[in-house]
Amino acid sequence: MSIGNDGVFETKMPVLVGGHRHVTLSAPAGQRERISLYYGREARSFADDTGFDSIEFHPCDDKMRSPWPGGIRVRGTKPVRLVVAVAGEDDPHILRLGRPRTLASS
Repeated sequence: MSIGNDGVFETKMPVLVGGHRHVTLSAPAGQRERISLYYGREARSFADDTGFDSIEFHPCDDKMRSPWPGGIRVRGTKPVRLVVAVAGEDDPHILRLGRPRTLASS
């Protein structure tokens, strides 16, 4: 986890999907400039990539839980919400993440 002087917060944030339905994790339309998601082969690293505003996860057919390594970059200190859409469900879920803490320099 790191918080830069430019107000950018970067941290690892693995995702665990239970069951076998596809799940899409995305930044809400009004927050896409602030939030970048880093999952999958296309997202190499925080330093080398701009990330994505939406990621679709396809769970393993032979497992009850499927994990994905990855992370998130957030610009600014306002709280973050992510939209979780599960295949077959009409309404998405809102995942509220904590407010990133900033440390005052002494």
